[in-house]
Amino acid sequence: MAAYAVSIAKEDNMSTSDITKMLEAHADRLPTESGTTSFTLTDLGDNRYRITGSRATSKHFSRILGMNSPTLSSSAEIAKGGTPAPCVLATNTSPSNGRGIEMNNNARMTISGCSVQSNATGSSSVHLTQAFITVTDGSGPGKLCHGGGVYQANGNAVSATKELCATVTDPLAASLPTPTPTGTTYGNPGTDYSWYGSKTFQPGIYSSGFVANNGRTHYLEAGTYYITGGNFEAQSGAKIIANGPITIIVMNGGTIRITDYSASANSFQAPQTGPYAGILMWRVNNGSCPNPITFAGGAGFTYDGVLYFPGCLLDVSNNAHISTRSEFTYVLADRIMMVGGSRMTIDVDNPYGLAANLGGGGSGGSFALVK
Repeated sequence: MAAYAVSIAKEDNMSTSDITKMLEAHADRLPTESGTTSFTLTDLGDNRYRITGSRATSKHFSRILGMNSPTLSSSAEIAKGGTPAPCVLATNTSPSNGRGIEMNNNARMTISGCSVQSNATGSSSVHLTQAFITVTDGSGPGKLCHGGGVYQANGNAVSATKELCATVTDPLAASLPTPTPTGTTYGNPGTDYSWYGSKTFQPGIYSSGFVANNGRTHYLEAGTYYITGGNFEAQSGAKIIANGPITIIVMNGGTIRITDYSASANSFQAPQTGPYAGILMWRVNNGSCPNPITFAGGAGFTYDGVLYFPGCLLDVSNNAHISTRSEFTYVLADRIMMVGGSRMTIDVDNPYGLAANLGGGGSGGSFALVK
């Protein structure tokens, strides 16, 4: 079997299964004898892997002589360089209190397959008081990157490699198109008391906000929802259930508040195609953000896509749980605050069938042939 090399590059960390799948996709480059090509990947440690490919052949000459078909194989060693890109990023280098990521009172962050980074350059760039961060990268610890230091007090725990890292700029600022609201203009459902129970809403322009309240159920059809005035909110036991992939874009100084939310079993999923592929929630940065992005009080369900809040504080509190499970996961904010038993769980290693990837941040990581 002729030896060959496949160039593999990906902005964020690749799991062993990811690499194997990419090799299998290149199996057609091997000689065309009949037989199935199989790959085994051996983790050698220190981001080095040995790949062995084998194929059972079926030669005409072998069949005539009654010989067993030979199995051809070759192996190569690859190494991964660079740092997995962050999928949680607090961009502010000089916040007023020196803290880019602040967690206390039993808040927990569990990240798999990517890194966490605070750009703040102070000694409390990441500030933990009775809080917990776990970052894994494949089978070992992942990186908790900071711009100046990690402060730990009162029974907290960090299961990650703490590392002083260079500042990471917003990877989406230059690539996302400036949003241009399109579609029909609708009123705010929160001020319409003519209906009860449930109602279906269409994508388009919501010029006075979109507020779900009073225990009512709001079904969102697939598409882009432009909040050009007011806020996007779920409160008072209301439910918002997406019937397909959606993008929510809040413009002109509004904010996002998901509080006292009752549909914990539901998930929002971003589109995989179109101008906002991968974007689930985006608060457009207009130069100021006086009101934080808020997830609080039982606001717990799965967000498959980018939560993009440049210039804003992301405030997660009161047992809220932000859970994401896709390859295009990214949580970006000016600063991140987690308190009161809140959770953030991100698993990039298990994309649940979502294939898009926005990459971005860090030095990325690439696999190169060693021998």
